[in-house]
Amino acid sequence: MTKTIFLHIGIPKTGTSSIQNFFYQKREELKSHGLLYPITASSGLGTEHYLLSDALGFGKKHRVNEREKELSDMARSLEKEIKKSSAHSVLFSSECFYIPNDIEPVKAFFSDYEVCIVVYLRRHDTWWPSAYSQTVKTVKSPPWNRSIEAYINFSKNRPQRPSYRTLVDRWAKVFGKENMIIRPYEGQQNQPDLIADILTAINFQSAIPLKSTIGVESKNQSLPYAKLSLIDIYQRANIDPNIRNRLINSVLSQPSNNQESNSLISPKLQLQLIEENMADYEYIAREYLGREDGKLFYDPLPDPDTPWHAPKHPTFMSVVEQTIQGLG
Repeated sequence: MTKTIFLHIGIPKTGTSSIQNFFYQKREELKSHGLLYPITASSGLGTEHYLLSDALGFGKKHRVNEREKELSDMARSLEKEIKKSSAHSVLFSSECFYIPNDIEPVKAFFSDYEVCIVVYLRRHDTWWPSAYSQTVKTVKSPPWNRSIEAYINFSKNRPQRPSYRTLVDRWAKVFGKENMIIRPYEGQQNQPDLIADILTAINFQSAIPLKSTIGVESKNQSLPYAKLSLIDIYQRANIDPNIRNRLINSVLSQPSNNQESNSLISPKLQLQLIEENMADYEYIAREYLGREDGKLFYDPLPDPDTPWHAPKHPTFMSVVEQTIQGLG
């Protein structure tokens, strides 16, 4: 019997960490439902399959002979793990597959399996602020100026960020439109929650009760602007990396001001980001989800006339105080 591979390709900032955390922690229980979340090709804590995406050309570069040996070893390991588990389906997850590299090696690696591609798409007015928050926390000496608008303008046309339509069409061309599982990342469409949604999407509704015994909150929560701005300053400073990490960890460890607005961008810019991608939304809704109305997302559109105040940069004194506290 041909096994089915579900390949979850991200994209980043669509609950990927929560999904990976659940499938990793419930790995043994999921086997009894016929679903394997492999140890093969996992990395770090084992929650994601970065070794697989890396070996298939969606990460750091390998010499060809190294990649071929690594893939051969992975293929043998996967076959053994599947036989031992008796699972009829396998789920891999790595948001690195979002990168627009050659997909043919993925097809070749899984040539003995049926393959379905799973991808969550998030509306851009909420995706960009979330991506910005994560990037500020991880990128040293960023090449854009100190604002989310500068980050968006710098990033939106980079080849590493394909449009949603380009992304799904590229994978559909290789694996077939009928094997694309596309889900909007939106609360009202991920009911009762994201984990239940993906289990339903891959036809493992029987495993939904497993989620009630585990917290699946995102490990990468967005930060208020006051914290982001401080971290951004430290990321740009020419200081010892160990000191930088101490300062950033100090900021992250402090409680957030719950009264601070979470809106990093104006309603006008939010609407602009949606309108720039509306044609893609409508195309995907019709072509891949069969929605004749062309609606990919159901949340109300932002009102450009909603009062909004731009978040403020920290004062000189607050930066000095935070720095002293962080080094104390």
